[in-house]
Amino acid sequence: MIKKIYSFFFIVLVLVTSPFLIRYLLANQKITILNSIYFNFPGIITKNKICPTYDALLNQTLDDSFSVSIINNKGEIISSYNEDVPRLPASNQKLFSSAYVLSKYKLNNNLKTSLFKNKNDYYLHGQGDPDLNYENIIELISNVKENKIINFNIVEIDSKLYWPNGWTNTDKLYEYGSPITSLAIESNHNKYDDIYALKNFIKNYLKNKFPNSKIYIDFFDSEKTFYLKNIKEINKIYSTPILSLLTLTNSESHNFTAESLFKNASNTWNDNNYIKLKRWLENKGLPATNAYFADASGL
Repeated sequence: MIKKIYSFFFIVLVLVTSPFLIRYLLANQKITILNSIYFNFPGIITKNKICPTYDALLNQTLDDSFSVSIINNKGEIISSYNEDVPRLPASNQKLFSSAYVLSKYKLNNNLKTSLFKNKNDYYLHGQGDPDLNYENIIELISNVKENKIINFNIVEIDSKLYWPNGWTNTDKLYEYGSPITSLAIESNHNKYDDIYALKNFIKNYLKNKFPNSKIYIDFFDSEKTFYLKNIKEINKIYSTPILSLLTLTNSESHNFTAESLFKNASNTWNDNNYIKLKRWLENKGLPATNAYFADASGL
């Protein structure tokens, strides 16, 4: 009899405390699978808390081209409008890619542009610093030493990877659709300051500095850097901290910086595949299974 009473009180205790425990685990992301169940089947755990005032406001002011969900500070949906209609995320995509970058970097980390040397061969290598300019280039290549023959290599990605697959030819004509390259002068916003302009700038600088030297400048595919052995870093410059770059990404909706940061964080400069972002979101318990990620900026 006593055992039955204890069992009864235990069951009551579990039933009473379970909702609070589940809410705590959801709020603190303690169990990934629980978050996944919650986001995919929210009706199992909680009901939408409908707020008539917000419902009326949304229905009066929005048409079918909008989808909205309003969530309070407890994570409860208090109002929604067309919430089940799939939408293109546009620049909201930057919130996801920025979160991914934050998971890989410390806020005081930086991107780096470096000059390497192997015997008489030089290699200029970048990480897509959006603020890189010609003064920085001069600072880097000032370490080149005079020699009869100077071989200078600009390490860059394949031109087929300059733009994410989802960007249209029309987008590419505008500043916001500038190519995403690892050695971009001021984010490639000036179409005349492309990689070939950089090559000519370096060549002219070295020729003026070493008029008696034979200077050869070429491009080196960044995908083949594993072939480079015994190279030594002889100069480097750093970008502003990751925190500043993330601020630029989201305050100005800066597409180049969003893409550059993600490519560095995911180590995907040599492909335009965003599967790592999708998998990361899924591991966080978000319902990304049926989502397709074409870029990190939402252009």
